[in-house]
Amino acid sequence: MDLFTPVVNEALQHPNFRRLRANRNGYDWDVLNDWARGFVDRDGKFVAEFQRTFDTCF
Repeated sequence: MDLFTPVVNEALQHPNFRRLRANRNGYDWDVLNDWARGFVDRDGKFVAEFQRTFDTCF
């Protein structure tokens, strides 16, 4: 699952998501990608929801 390739218009992205993309801290990305690895996205909306709501996905 690719959490960081934008699938949501930038105007709709959560500020924390935009901040993570702007700073491109490899450690943060690795931790989040490890967390998402193996996650089953049953309805196909997780990445878009992650980018829009960010904190609620946790």
